[in-house]
Amino acid sequence: MRPGTAIEVRDLRKSFAVPSSDSRTLADRLKGPVRRGVRGGLPVLDGITFDIETGEFFGIVGKNGSGKSTLIRILANIYGVDSGTVDVRGKVAPVVELGVGFNTELSARANVVLGGVTLGLDRRSIEGRVDEVLEYAGVAGFAEMPLRNFSTGMRTRLAFAVSIEADPDILLLDEALAVGDSDFQERCLNELERRRDAGKTIVLVSHSIGKIRQYCDRAMLLVDGEIDAIGDPDTVGLAYHAHQTNANRQAHRAAGATDGAEVESVEVVGADESGSVPQTGRLEVEVVLKMLAERPRAGARVELRSGDGTVLFTVSDIGPEGEALRPGDRVRVRVSAENPVTPAEYQLGVRALATGPKGNPYTDSQVEWTFISIEGHGSREGGVIEVDSDFEFDVTPGGAAGLNGSSASATDASRDREVGAR
Repeated sequence: MRPGTAIEVRDLRKSFAVPSSDSRTLADRLKGPVRRGVRGGLPVLDGITFDIETGEFFGIVGKNGSGKSTLIRILANIYGVDSGTVDVRGKVAPVVELGVGFNTELSARANVVLGGVTLGLDRRSIEGRVDEVLEYAGVAGFAEMPLRNFSTGMRTRLAFAVSIEADPDILLLDEALAVGDSDFQERCLNELERRRDAGKTIVLVSHSIGKIRQYCDRAMLLVDGEIDAIGDPDTVGLAYHAHQTNANRQAHRAAGATDGAEVESVEVVGADESGSVPQTGRLEVEVVLKMLAERPRAGARVELRSGDGTVLFTVSDIGPEGEALRPGDRVRVRVSAENPVTPAEYQLGVRALATGPKGNPYTDSQVEWTFISIEGHGSREGGVIEVDSDFEFDVTPGGAAGLNGSSASATDASRDREVGAR
């Protein structure tokens, strides 16, 4: 392993045995021992190679079944490998669903001690900090409850709290930030940033492209056990969306559905090379649709989502009637919408619309995604949407009876003022 590398993976392969259906008759079962056949190996990781640098915040994305959770368990030495090499330099703490070293029959309090000792902490040291760990995980009120009665989210929060207490060189997180309320997630992310700044290595598996783009230095997309893209989180995020779009379209068409049109290109008007547009003015998008079938009319739907995928607004319209649109025709659609959002990173989705062959309500194609950055001075108050607002204040001097009481003189007892604020 070369200097400065925390994790080195070379030609890693992993598969799992798949039980076969046993077609023996009842008589055969009674005559012979009960056995469970194995049909063969199901490949999960197929010869992947990559490095993670020391002090890097590295993200792993992919749909369910892509192999990302198996990979992080291999890095944590929970699973073995079929072939290839995995070299990890430093003390590792994994945060998976149950938590390494946990026992579901023991209480949360006992599991904090057990998990801490498993991760290399001194028993006396962790026993003195159990209450703080439980409080951090938000489960202090359930300290004596057996872990088997905890929800998945409660277990994962507890595993995260214990792992942080162990102060590892490498922290492996499998969807840990998807559990808990927003306050807990914010505390987790702040803690992870602090540790990254201190030179720790963090590997995060997440479905949230927004979090990957916001916090990770590099990212990797797994598709069917292979590396589809690796590098800049923005590029990997777009590859992830493109893969999802293509997969959904194939499934859509395999089911017999026929889209009338598809999105051929999307341009955010006024955006620079990095995809940034100014906050001032309106958000304008130019879309080119390619007709796939003959349709009377076509149009587009545009939606804007925050980094975590929350839909902020959606606008759509269908074009005017005219001559029938034929396969291969292009339709250019220019969309202009109010831009009320504060400066931040956003996801922009565009969907082609087309009326049915007889003009009945339009059908949708799969969404094409891109990322945009709204640049500006920002809102003093925070939040996603920036709105106009007016405030009115009624000030009563301290010597008066109060807002709900009477005063001797309206002139002497109160001063009114109105303040308008954007």
